[in-house]
Parts: sequence; C-alpha cells; structure tokens
Amino acid sequence: MAKLLAGKAKGAVDLNDASELRDALRSFNPSDIPTSSKSAKNLLDLSQTLEDEINKEKTLKPKGDKKKIKDLEAFQTLVCARGYAISNELYPSAIQSDTRGSVESLEKGKAPTDPVQSSTELESKATEMDQAVDASNSMKFENKFERARQLGAAMGVTALMGVERVSAYVVGASGEPPRVMPPSSGRASMRRLFDFFERAECGGDAPIDGAVEAMLRRHRGRGMAIVISDFLTPASLARPFNLLYSAGLEIFALQVLGPTEIDPELTGDLRLVDSENGTTVDVSSIDELHGIYHEHREQLQEHVRRQSRTRNGRFLSISSEAPLDWVLFDLLQRQGWLK
Repeated sequence: MAKLLAGKAKGAVDLNDASELRDALRSFNPSDIPTSSKSAKNLLDLSQTLEDEINKEKTLKPKGDKKKIKDLEAFQTLVCARGYAISNELYPSAIQSDTRGSVESLEKGKAPTDPVQSSTELESKATEMDQAVDASNSMKFENKFERARQLGAAMGVTALMGVERVSAYVVGASGEPPRVMPPSSGRASMRRLFDFFERAECGGDAPIDGAVEAMLRRHRGRGMAIVISDFLTPASLARPFNLLYSAGLEIFALQVLGPTEIDPELTGDLRLVDSENGTTVDVSSIDELHGIYHEHREQLQEHVRRQSRTRNGRFLSISSEAPLDWVLFDLLQRQGWLK
C-alpha cells in the first residue's frame, strides 16, 4: 500500500483508499508547509510518488479508475506548485516573474496556459537557449542522433541570429562528463556551433539527467531548455524537469523516434536486445504484441507531454525520417516553437 504524508494530515494517506485521497486533496493547504529546502525536497519526492501511482493506475485494465487518476493528478499539481514556490523563495535570483506567475496559478488550482496555444514565440521568450542532446546508444537507431544534431544546430542558428546566447550539452557514456559548448552569442558563433555538433559522437548508457545538471551549473538568468531525446529510458523525467523548471527555464521536450519505433513491421519469433544494457527478451508471435507496443509507446509520449506541460513547457514527437525542412519550416512554426 502506497503511503505518504500530505498537508495537515497527521498520519499516512493511503493512495489506494479513494475517500482518504479525496480528504487529503481537500485538506492540503500549501501555506501550512514551511519554506525550507527540506520541505521542497519532500514535496518534489511526494510529486514523484504520486506520478508513479498515476502511471500504475493507468496500466490497470480496463484503463484504471478514472476518478482516482483525476484526484491523483489534481493532488500532484498542488504538491508540485508548492515545491516550486518554495524553491523560488529560496533561490529568487534564478527565477523570473513569469515563472512565479505560473507557479501562483498552479497553487490556486488553475491550469497552466496551454503551451501550444500560447502566442509567445520561442525566440522572443528568452535570452538564452540551452540544449541537452541525448547521445546514448538507443539514439544510434535509424538516424535519430543525426537528426537530433541537425535540429540542435538549426535551432541554435535561429537563436544566434536573434539576441539569445546558445549553449549545448551532449551526453552519452555514464561516468563521463557531457560534451559542452559554453554559452555563445552572435552570428560569429555559428561556426563554433556547427563544429560542436559535427564532432559530437553517439554511444553510451547515460541518462539525460547528466546533461541537465551540467547545463544548470553554467546557466544564468531566464531562458529555455531544449531537450532532444528519444526518451526511451527507465529513469523518471520528474527530477531533471523539476530542476529545469526551478531554475526558471521553459522546457521544450523534442522526442525523435525511428520509423520502426513508431510503427514496427516485425513478424515471427525474435530476440530483442536492449542497445544500452545488453539485456535480451525472447518474443514469440510478435504480431499479437503490436497493439500492446503501440499502447506503451503512446503512454510514454503522454508521460513526457504531461511532465512538460505540468511545468508550463512543450512537447513534440517527430520521426527521424521526417524531412528536415518540413520539421523546421512547417511543423515547428505551426506548433509555436519557431517564428
């Protein structure tokens, strides 16, 4: 039974008990929680517990308890908001007024502005663009890393032609520091940007967290964080996205998947090998598993989308084989990522 401490509750709240969950939701009072680093950590840990419970409920058949999922998501929104608000109070120099406004809206129970419908374009929203690019082994598949490098370079050029500074971080192998392009500005930095992405190599099993932490050690002021990855990782995105949001960065999560990952055409008996840790799974009658695979892929995309939008960010998924000019000059512009 999942247990947690919430709000003014003196004991543990059983997340599997619907009445206890609703009581905890009604009694949760953000102002009762003291402003301290310990409180912020506890709240963000609680947010992860709630996220895990939401995902577990969604895997139940058929589709879990929708009322419980709604209550859990509402509870998580309040918990996240207070955790971010405390972080903002403790580290005000890193947080801008527009970020505090989003936090205050969340604390009042209001939904954040739909990022796709926002009229504020990417390049006018920030003064610094930080990019974290996944270079783990899974990105080698079907041209994903090559497309990630192209997108990183193209969006970096857009920022350099404006008023933004651009930095980039590529992470591949565990235990090794990310490859870094420090903050640069102006059109004269374009050659440096191209050289950085041309030299970037793919390989390893490091989670995207490493690039995010390296990015935040150098980041100053407001801006946006563009995370380019396939997001095929067992690690939770809550922690790295929490760090980005608390630092005053608007999150742009761009998923790159191969065509076979989007719509696999496999038959017969197969042995599947994890490209990052080498574990294998023998599968028979794979045709019967197509529906289950698509369901899990859609759940992954919804998870990344929700992690982004809960923090007032954006999410987009593309195929590595989608024409680059269409992605840059049509899709990203229609979605409000580029003007």
